Amino acid sequence: MDRVAHNADALVGGEIGTGLYIDESAFAKKGDQSVGVARQWNGRLGKQDNCQVGVFGALGRRNRVALTDARLYLPKGWTDDPRRCERADVPRPEQIHRTKLQLAQEIVQHARELGVRFEWVGVDGGYGNSLEFLQSLQDQGETFLADIHSNRHIYLKDPVP
Repeated sequence: MDRVAHNADALVGGEIGTGLYIDESAFAKKGDQSVGVARQWNGRLGKQDNCQVGVFGALGRRNRVALTDARLYLPKGWTDDPRRCERADVPRPEQIHRTKLQLAQEIVQHARELGVRFEWVGVDGGYGNSLEFLQSLQDQGETFLADIHSNRHIYLKDPVP
């Protein structure tokens, strides 16, 4: 994936307006042997179902977009069962539970470490609804555009109680 990220950067990185888009996708699965499969939210189906979930990073500008990173989400049911992880050949360093938000943060940090050039980070409401995640982007000096849920309260001034 690092090589792909460098290739994508060569195509669109560094151009004005280039963004790093973060989103997740789910893949329906039957059974329980595929790594990370569990009953969890599958946005493609619009419901909870047996699936794998990945968090993805893509570099893009205008009509050009290229995948640059992919992280498999491991539910606690997996990370709490080391034998299951071993049987599925999950590398030991990956056998710790990380939230999808933590995986997204790792994608942004890894892209910067690789030297991938982008001006801003874009996320959907699943990530934009987390103030902690958005604060981490701000603390890292990132410019970001985040969708938020329609029931989110936004204050233009600090509403000091």
